[in-house]
Amino acid sequence: MNKSLSLKTRLTVSYLLLSVLICSIFIAVFYFSESYIEEKLIYPRLSSSLDYVIEIRENNAQISTPPGMGFYHGENIPEIFGSSEPRPYLQEVSLGGKEILFVIKMHNGEKFVAFEKISDFEYIEMIIAVVLLFASVLSVFSAVLFSKFSTMQVISPLKVLANEVESNIEKSRFSIQSEDEIGFLARAIEERDEKLQSFLNRERLFSGDVSHELRTPLTIILGASEILLLHLGDNPKLTAVANRIRLTAAATSNQVSALLLLSRSPEKLILVDVDLRALINQGIESYKGLVNAGAVEIKFFCDGDIYISTHAELANMLFGNLLRNAFQHTDKGEVSIKISQRSVIIEDTGCGIPSDIHPLLFNRHIQGSSKDLQTGFGFGLSIVKRIADHLNWSVAFEPSKSQGSRFIIIFEP
Repeated sequence: MNKSLSLKTRLTVSYLLLSVLICSIFIAVFYFSESYIEEKLIYPRLSSSLDYVIEIRENNAQISTPPGMGFYHGENIPEIFGSSEPRPYLQEVSLGGKEILFVIKMHNGEKFVAFEKISDFEYIEMIIAVVLLFASVLSVFSAVLFSKFSTMQVISPLKVLANEVESNIEKSRFSIQSEDEIGFLARAIEERDEKLQSFLNRERLFSGDVSHELRTPLTIILGASEILLLHLGDNPKLTAVANRIRLTAAATSNQVSALLLLSRSPEKLILVDVDLRALINQGIESYKGLVNAGAVEIKFFCDGDIYISTHAELANMLFGNLLRNAFQHTDKGEVSIKISQRSVIIEDTGCGIPSDIHPLLFNRHIQGSSKDLQTGFGFGLSIVKRIADHLNWSVAFEPSKSQGSRFIIIFEP
């Protein structure tokens, strides 16, 4: 049955098909019984009666015709019977709109016919056929009425449940508390909803705690690392350590901001027209310090001025994560950024990502290469995927022809 049909329609059609099937079985049984009775009851009676008439005639005795039967022989046989040949079974002809059953036999070269004058069986057969037809129509009509009543009993609580699930009103319990399968379904949805609500509450609380507890110390660490960098200009080893602290603090601060923004509903985000060229240029400037300037070339392609309606901070985090990964994992070659009206492609010639990780690349705790173990950025691509989903964008990964990585971000059409 077509799955696109509503449950109510499918139940109604099922009842109708069941009714038609049962009626068809009764009709088939009736016609089989009719044929069986004709062959096992009427044919032997006519045949034996005809044998009796033939025997009486040979003895020149007075023929006594059994009630309801008629006999012909020789030239007296009407044309309606005369064209028929002897058969070892019951034959029938139509006369005046009625079916006449008869048997033909040959004896000493002469043809004999025995037939039923008034077929009580045919009359009973007609009555049964009319009753079956009436019963079939009544069964189909009853099936329609019963299907409407029964489907209403089944569909009504499902509609109530669906409306309560779709409503924006938060309910701890649904109005359906029956002990049947629908009640069981309602309670299962309640339990699932409670678990999801509990998870969402924990995530909101975590986001709030992160905002309150981590932003201030991260800001202090970031400021202190920048001051430290100013005083360590003549010590390359310590400068590298201080720069690493600054980058780690900045990245962690961005992740905290992303978590806070992702905890909000997408419809509550404030969308503005963002200059995509300027946004990505800002990301390049922020992270180009990670690039080995003598061995890596940054190529930037943009088809004119491109503006998209999005949340600026989330978009900045998404592209920033991808740019940082590309710069950080490319020791030589190039990093290219191509911007078009519908997409952004970031491609590098770096160390690439092992093929066994490709299917799980955007999952949490999945790290693209061994360098991630050293730098500690294991959540970057997971956050990229969450931001893309939040903005209704799509993000995909393809291995680059030059062994590196190729990320494609496609905007909402």
